[in-house]
Amino acid sequence: ALPQDLRKLAFFKCWTSKEAFLKAKGTGLSGKLDEVELALTADHQLVVKGTVAGWFLAEVSADHNYVAAVVTESAEPRITTYRWEPAIIEPH
Repeated sequence: ALPQDLRKLAFFKCWTSKEAFLKAKGTGLSGKLDEVELALTADHQLVVKGTVAGWFLAEVSADHNYVAAVVTESAEPRITTYRWEPAIIEPH
């Protein structure tokens, strides 16, 4: 079992990844959530199991208060992220 402080993060990582799979396949949240089986490794990375051959999941690095994932069918995604700082665009 996960320590209490990691349970919330694990839930959101799994939920976000399952949602990304269902949206990528075009079924949205009306699809079968149990079609995608995920496991969390000891170092808190997601491992995809189940019948999703040919689909690629990438967790996106985000602020510590957020979880993001991208799923593609054709190839493992190469992701570039940018950090938006509102203070940079505010007039001084």
